[in-house]
Amino acid sequence: MKHYDIEQNSEEWDALRRGKFTASTFADLFMAKTTAGYKKAIIKVAFEIVTGESEEMYNNKWMQRGHEKEPFA
Repeated sequence: MKHYDIEQNSEEWDALRRGKFTASTFADLFMAKTTAGYKKAIIKVAFEIVTGESEEMYNNKWMQRGHEKEPFA
């Protein structure tokens, strides 16, 4: 395992996660292979590997608030 001391949500952070299964999507891999969640997780990672791009991430006001308050937590 490698440890990277970089800022969360930075461009470098995004680049390190691109094309990989992360903790936030890992549970999808334990779904039945016929489920939409499993298929979506596989397609997402394959897309990122082939194109080198990430899909737009969902964000709402509460998630934004969490990012803003995280340094204080």
